[in-house]
Amino acid sequence: MGRKETITQFVREQLGCQCPEEVFRSIEINAHPESPLSEKWIIGGRLLIYILRKPPEEQEDSLFRSLVEKCREERDRKGLNRCRLVLASPDPDKEDEKLRPGFEKAAAADPEIYLHVVKGEYLP
Repeated sequence: MGRKETITQFVREQLGCQCPEEVFRSIEINAHPESPLSEKWIIGGRLLIYILRKPPEEQEDSLFRSLVEKCREERDRKGLNRCRLVLASPDPDKEDEKLRPGFEKAAAADPEIYLHVVKGEYLP
């Protein structure tokens, strides 16, 4: 299975995306090796996904909040529908519990920004 097919499967199965098949015909992948943001995907001109392959350290909480704001700003500037922040963690439940309050505050009730904390081995 190729990279785009693997991403499509991940987005559908792990993130629960119900987008029609034609949305997945276009997947733009941008790597950010020197940034806390590992990759950015733009899928079908509708969906923006930020991938963080390691959880932020306690002192990096403000960094996480700034990524939420950056994701919102990019989504709006590019006219995309949704923004999803995907964080890899060895303990997704614990990490989600830790980050959820700050995420909700940073997302400011924006219904089109989502946080997904998944096991690292699930990431394509």
